[in-house]
Amino acid sequence: MNLCYSQTSGPEVALQSRHVTVIGTAFDTVLPDDIELCLKDGICIDRRNNTPMEMDAYSIYLALKAIELSTGSSLEARKKLLADAVVKRMNQCGGFWRHGAWTGSELEVHMRFTAAAIRLLVEAIQDNLIAEPSIVIDALKRHLSFAEKLENGLWFLHDSLESKDVNVSHPGRLTHNYAFGSSDRNCLVLNTHLDTLLTIMHVMRRIDLTAGDQDYFRSALSAGVDALRTVLRPNTGFAWSTFEKLDSLVRSVLFRSFEIRNFRSFRSKAIRYGITKFYFPMRRHVRSWMPGFLFTDGYTERDIRLDGISFEYHVANLYDLTRFALEARTSRLVADEELLNYCDEIVHAGINYVVLTNYWHCLVAGFAWNGKAIVLCEAIVAWLSSHNRSVPAAWVKAYCAVRRVIPPSPALLGYDPNSVGERPAHGAYSPAIDVMELRDGRQLVVDIANETFTFNTM
Repeated sequence: MNLCYSQTSGPEVALQSRHVTVIGTAFDTVLPDDIELCLKDGICIDRRNNTPMEMDAYSIYLALKAIELSTGSSLEARKKLLADAVVKRMNQCGGFWRHGAWTGSELEVHMRFTAAAIRLLVEAIQDNLIAEPSIVIDALKRHLSFAEKLENGLWFLHDSLESKDVNVSHPGRLTHNYAFGSSDRNCLVLNTHLDTLLTIMHVMRRIDLTAGDQDYFRSALSAGVDALRTVLRPNTGFAWSTFEKLDSLVRSVLFRSFEIRNFRSFRSKAIRYGITKFYFPMRRHVRSWMPGFLFTDGYTERDIRLDGISFEYHVANLYDLTRFALEARTSRLVADEELLNYCDEIVHAGINYVVLTNYWHCLVAGFAWNGKAIVLCEAIVAWLSSHNRSVPAAWVKAYCAVRRVIPPSPALLGYDPNSVGERPAHGAYSPAIDVMELRDGRQLVVDIANETFTFNTM
């Protein structure tokens, strides 16, 4: 595949290095200095295991654009380096990316990575670094082929190992279930399904499509939304209610054991070991019998078949639910306002669960070894982009607590094509202040030290 690239507009201006938390690995990355660390042999990699991965590259690309917008400088050569790397790997793999992070197999593809690659290419097209939109259209069609029909609608897979056409064993311990009419290979990973729906709308909103391609993607989107609507239905009945009350109590005890002052005590370690070793295997089978993603205390589940102990995915769900709803409203491609309002309610309750319950201890404990808590800040900002309402004081306090420890992500630096706009004031960047233009046109100024959110009309 031959692609035409524009020439850079001029020499890059020397910039003061900025620490950025990359959405993906959540590594603290110094930009623009550390870009080469995310590349190996000219392709984008996951720095944790040196396997191909495009998710970090997309986040870095957005951060570079935020830096450009706030400084008035050009980082075109750095962005082109990332776009070239994504296209190079795509060509190496015969037109669609492969990863092999879990199994080493050439058949292993991760759809969160490919969705990020597609959105990076959209950015590169918008920036005139790639001249052929067809590369995005063809890649998205390949991405959407990793899907499965449910009783209602179409579910987009988390990875190729869930496909019945890929004869590679999943490395995880999986329960058997056929929830919502799925096959036994399908883990029904909620956040990846949401990310694919977002990517469809993103491409339809920003890329010129033929009438045929519009119909193709609109049909896929509609079927995917049908599946989403089905799996988000609340569970009812005495059995679920009983389990839910028990589960809320056990999670509360578990998350309390992450409290920093007692984290390393024998009692806390024993609680974490006992609950994850004995309760969660039983919990996984119960959830296979009564599949559902939502709990009335505000907690959300990532999937149906896996072990359920990757607790950070509660925040990832909120991030993807609010981005899905925001993109749906921006693109006007999902007309079901009742569903979008319901997503908003889930996110609102879910953020409250993070900041008002013992889950907060679990989130804070993660500060010591990763920056994944920054996704909470992104979710709050995305939610505010479509809700002109007062911000709960606990949300402001939590946002600022995270930011005092973790560097900003691209949206918090001032650019994200889904959640924040493109007009940060030049010179507005400060490690102690986040300045963002929300999608509804307001400017949000966060004073991290004084824990205040200020909204200005632009």
